[in-house]
Amino acid sequence: MTEKRDIKELIQQEETHLNNLLEPNDLKSFKGMVDELRDTWTKKQIFRTETEARFSVLQDNRYPTKAAKYWQCVREQSVYLENLMTLSFDYRRVEAKIKWLTKKVETETDEYKLENYKIDLDEKIYSKASMEAVAKDRMRKNNM
Repeated sequence: MTEKRDIKELIQQEETHLNNLLEPNDLKSFKGMVDELRDTWTKKQIFRTETEARFSVLQDNRYPTKAAKYWQCVREQSVYLENLMTLSFDYRRVEAKIKWLTKKVETETDEYKLENYKIDLDEKIYSKASMEAVAKDRMRKNNM
């Protein structure tokens, strides 16, 4: 799984490109926030908390009987499984694309194609890190 420092490296790696996008003062502010952003990345809430689930999903006025609560839980768990499986397939595709792009970056001689492969590779590495955070958060919430 991706560590905190990897996200910081990804952010710092993108810094040169942000230089073209952001005004100098904004870029300076961004550079000063990198550690905070890395920390935010690891703390962000992706799914609802147990308390939110209990008060929004299992409301007595919406699901008044034990049977209604049970079947709602079954539906929630089914969605959980489907989302986790889809995430797994997407993750495998991203890993394969990272391998492919890495090879392309190593062998490409056309400057324009090389630049685009590098951008795609950075984006896939970020996507992979995001998927890992989603999976970790999903499992953390499930084991409460």
